[in-house]
Amino acid sequence: MATILDIEATVNQHLAYVTPDRARWFPDFLLWSLTAAYDDLRRISEENGSTKGGLTCEALKQLRVLVPPIDEQRAIADYLDRETARIDTLIEEQRRLVDLLRERRIAVIRHASEVVGAPVVRLGWFARVSSGDGINIDEVSRAGDSTGSVPVIGGNGVMGFGAKSNVAGSVVAIGRVGALCGNVHRVDEPAWITDNALRLDDLRDFDVDFLRWHLEGRNLNAISRSTAQPLITGSQIAALMVPMPSLAEQRRLAAYLDDETEKFDTLIKETERFIELSKERRSALITAAVTGQIDVRRWRDGRRR
Repeated sequence: MATILDIEATVNQHLAYVTPDRARWFPDFLLWSLTAAYDDLRRISEENGSTKGGLTCEALKQLRVLVPPIDEQRAIADYLDRETARIDTLIEEQRRLVDLLRERRIAVIRHASEVVGAPVVRLGWFARVSSGDGINIDEVSRAGDSTGSVPVIGGNGVMGFGAKSNVAGSVVAIGRVGALCGNVHRVDEPAWITDNALRLDDLRDFDVDFLRWHLEGRNLNAISRSTAQPLITGSQIAALMVPMPSLAEQRRLAAYLDDETEKFDTLIKETERFIELSKERRSALITAAVTGQIDVRRWRDGRRR
């Protein structure tokens, strides 16, 4: 990341600063050039032996950039200020759309799984709540090919693959610690649930999918204990009061939520992909402008002259 400091400041050892020769550089153009050269700077730094993936002053010295006339630098900087602002606005709008879609998704889950009028029971009476088991990180492979192994489930879903299984049948897993508190997953055998998650099994008169949807619709993180990091205990989950409609109704609601959430998930995925493509276009635009691939003198207010 690079920025322009327009104030007097003290720079510590974690930052490098460049003082441009104003006779040769328009500062904003230099900033855009450094932004475009981020990947090259990282590569040069690693070639110079940086073990932490950071940038070095030596990498900055080796960087080769185009130095067009000052007037052209100013024109390029103005063009990029204008065009990237438009892309940034579009990205921010799409991010807000993703947030709204996620909020609406949760609202649909909550509304459908509350089941007004159904009997309400204490969860611990109809399910066994226990902690997952520890697993040696050396036993976990993060490779995408899971052939001959089982998914290892942490608080945020699949974290890798291992050779052991501690899941029989289908169960519900709930993230129990840190930022993963309250994440809810359905887990099918064979799988290994780690001690970063709580396991709900031995379900009696509960459909596993209905229970998973109901718990996902609740803000479970709100019940976490305030310790050094958030923590949800098995006793807290066991004490939850949850609706228990008939099994037929539970299965109907679970199927309905499968269909409805799939629609939201598809829209969210498409929007997130659009955001990534916009970011790529932004980076490509910056690179093209500072390397002279775009004649910015032929553009005004986003239109070709």
